[in-house]
Amino acid sequence: MKNAVRIAVLLILLAATVFVGKSKLGVFFYNQGINYYDKLEYKKAIESFNNSLKFAPNVAQVHCSLANAYFDDKSEDRAIDEYKKTLQLDDHFVDGYKMLAHIYLSKGLYNEATDILRKGENALPNNQEIKSLIGDISFERMAEFLNSGVDAFSKGDKDLALGLLQKAVEAKPDYAFSRYTLAYIYYADNKYDQAISQLESAIHIDSRFIMAYKLLGDIYFEKKEFARAIEIYEAAFYLDVNDSGLLNNIGLCYMNLEEYDVAARFLMRGITRDPGNINLRYSLASVYRDSARLDDAVKEYLNIIDAIADYPHVHNDLASIYKMQGRKDEAFKEYRKELEYCQNKLNRDPNNPYVLNDLADAYNGLGEYEKAKEAVDKALLIKPDFYQAYLTRAAIYKEMGDFSQEVEALEKAKSLTPQKYFYVEKAIGRAKESLKNNMIKMSPFSTVYLKNGRYIKGVIRQEDKDALVLEVNVGSGTGVISLSRSDVERVVDDDK
Repeated sequence: MKNAVRIAVLLILLAATVFVGKSKLGVFFYNQGINYYDKLEYKKAIESFNNSLKFAPNVAQVHCSLANAYFDDKSEDRAIDEYKKTLQLDDHFVDGYKMLAHIYLSKGLYNEATDILRKGENALPNNQEIKSLIGDISFERMAEFLNSGVDAFSKGDKDLALGLLQKAVEAKPDYAFSRYTLAYIYYADNKYDQAISQLESAIHIDSRFIMAYKLLGDIYFEKKEFARAIEIYEAAFYLDVNDSGLLNNIGLCYMNLEEYDVAARFLMRGITRDPGNINLRYSLASVYRDSARLDDAVKEYLNIIDAIADYPHVHNDLASIYKMQGRKDEAFKEYRKELEYCQNKLNRDPNNPYVLNDLADAYNGLGEYEKAKEAVDKALLIKPDFYQAYLTRAAIYKEMGDFSQEVEALEKAKSLTPQKYFYVEKAIGRAKESLKNNMIKMSPFSTVYLKNGRYIKGVIRQEDKDALVLEVNVGSGTGVISLSRSDVERVVDDDK
């Protein structure tokens, strides 16, 4: 019975074809499909649209409607095929581009989504909707890479974070924040040149991006390029004149350039704006200390301790001034306080190189040199390029009288910065002089008797069968003379 009914329907359709025409039947089935689609009966809609295409196979609108029905029926691969056929028939069919891009995005296929929209942009160069979708896809893709990269970095996987953030920049090169975030990862990995490149690009994109200026200034500060850091910090300060932290950074740069009066002016300006800022007060105290305004420095250090008793390194700083002033007991008391606070911090974070360096400095001040060396060596093992730790190591060896090791540590510190520090140069010169004098004291003196009846006392530094090199005292220093063996009668060591 069912077969008979189907045959009867088919005969009616064939008859209708004769009288109505194929195109009108195509419209009939299309309208039927739309009716089913509106009722959310997608499978029936798909059947009707396919019937319509039997009579009119090259109608873009029917292919697009069939694609919509496949998509809502969760048959995405078939939907993709139909949307592509839609665009082959009519490359101006905006909905085809939009829906294809939507499906690709749902599958995470960002390149495919972008490519199809680029084709739409070529076909419809004035269509703002397609242009907007391209921008949206770029931003969405960038955001996914950006969030994943930040998550990887927070979990300690810097290599994965760098790779993801590089993709974020590639996805949307004109987004300043993704470049800033990538720069920060480079900075954390000590890849300063790459960080600088990204930050400069971020600032070029957004000239008021103050966070990029501040990080760029910090990098130049760590590179010890203080004049350049000042330029960057001042550019940031013009964008936010209420940022007292920038005044602190500028003051520290001038302090490192040994322009102490200028440094103090910037720091005092910051304190006037933000009286409770302890970092500014510590920087000002350090400027006073380095410029030999010791009483002013002591006053500021005590203000800091009143506010924050365990502020980093402050007790060491105060102790060093007391030591210079001959207040030995007070100095020892401050060194012991620094030890206590450092040990408490190391209980929470035993591998903090900055606290280990402060600990070494305190031990050195108390004369416990082996403990001091152990602490500073651990700090350098954790942070091999730690400039300040090498200065601490040099100070330890100076106190121990090992001037050879002191010179080595100072030279290493000097090699870590392009900036030429007067105090480091002076320390190296003094250490070398101490080393020379110490070597003379430790070396056995000899008396060289000459054939002309005279003699010279000094330390033999080099000799062979033809000549003899003698280091001798000259005024308050030493000098070197070379004697021919033919002029020497005999050599007598004084200890013999």
